[in-house]
Amino acid sequence: MVTLTLTPNKNLKITMDNDDSFDDLELIIERSSHENDVLFQILDSAGYIGNGWDSPQDESISMAPAIAEGIELNGNGDIIDISSLWVYTLYNSRSFVEDLQNDGVTFFDMIRYSIDTRF
Repeated sequence: MVTLTLTPNKNLKITMDNDDSFDDLELIIERSSHENDVLFQILDSAGYIGNGWDSPQDESISMAPAIAEGIELNGNGDIIDISSLWVYTLYNSRSFVEDLQNDGVTFFDMIRYSIDTRF
């Protein structure tokens, strides 16, 4: 479905894998109520979710669509640490979904994350 690639400046490039991926994306969009749902579904379809990657949907982390690597949870299931966090910083003016539909690629920016910060 998609491939995640770390760019030289540590941002995350999301690329559609092939023409069939565009059809799959359209089906996911039809079944999803929000862009965060679309993000989770495309990452899950590509095998990233559960393999060290996640798409946290916790507004205490980010209002923007986000991708995380290395999430650490406490006994209550609360996030206590994230190794790497990328967010779609243009979310107020653009859609990463439209980027994927139109260009086959989008970029998420790496941000410094601590439990006391929120993007």
